[in-house]
Amino acid sequence: MDDLAKLINRLEGSKTLMQIAARNGARKAGLLVEGDAKRLCPVDTGRLRSSISTEAEDTAEGAKAFVSTNVEYAPFVEYGTGERGDPSVPHKLHWAGMPPHPFLRPALEFNRDSGNIQKVFADEVKKVFR
Repeated sequence: MDDLAKLINRLEGSKTLMQIAARNGARKAGLLVEGDAKRLCPVDTGRLRSSISTEAEDTAEGAKAFVSTNVEYAPFVEYGTGERGDPSVPHKLHWAGMPPHPFLRPALEFNRDSGNIQKVFADEVKKVFR
């Protein structure tokens, strides 16, 4: 019975370590996306670029990272405005507006499609089993 108790304790410890690995993986993946978003972000004053940040949190499913900005005009930069805006988003028409300069979505798509996000998570999980 001692071996079974040891195994149960080890598995319980692994669960906690996996939760930590998931949170670390989410945070590190978010930082990758954040870095690319800052690189892609158009710059006038630098306010928008410097406002891009990452927050990671534990969830019932594991962990999540949020890469965002609190600058009120960020959606207008990302999606554009008026007739020149991204057609997938409703815009006020009858004025030219400005074209979109996406920076958040391409940063996420690149890191997801290239496997960078999966690699970061896999690296964190591997640390648990070393």
